[in-house]
Amino acid sequence: MAKPQLPDGYENLSAVDKQNAREKFRLEQANLYYTAVTGLENELHLKHSNTKNLECSSVTRCLHPNVEGYLITCQPCPISFTPEEQQQALDDAAEWNESADMLSRAREAMGIDLEGGTEPGNFEYAQNMNLGFRMEMVRQSEEHERELAWRAWPYKDDDDTSLLPRYSTNDG
Repeated sequence: MAKPQLPDGYENLSAVDKQNAREKFRLEQANLYYTAVTGLENELHLKHSNTKNLECSSVTRCLHPNVEGYLITCQPCPISFTPEEQQQALDDAAEWNESADMLSRAREAMGIDLEGGTEPGNFEYAQNMNLGFRMEMVRQSEEHERELAWRAWPYKDDDDTSLLPRYSTNDG
């Protein structure tokens, strides 16, 4: 495995391309660390994760007559969900995906990465945009949710314990 590196010409990339390159670099680092720890702690897992055509091999094994015969004799799964519960799970997932998409667009507009970091030259702009987005989220929240919306904002310092500032709910 090769050590992850930022791409050649990283310094000449646009801010968005730099952000994407840093995120890719961090993911590759995480994968390298995961693989290294897996190799040290779970050799069998590492051995099988390096099997050529792993997906094809897994499907072939699942279709083997012995496996099929075993599955037929198994008891039904004890976990089941009503159609209402299934729909609720789909609705919750759609709401989660919508929220994740909104946060992604906010990050992109502010020029920050997944962890809230940005280039030094973009810091003041990102800080002002962040406060604006945070206040807008509070403004659009129900009265009883405003304090929680302020405290739960994802792009704030870890030690930020500030209280919800006073603001006007007037739209005009």
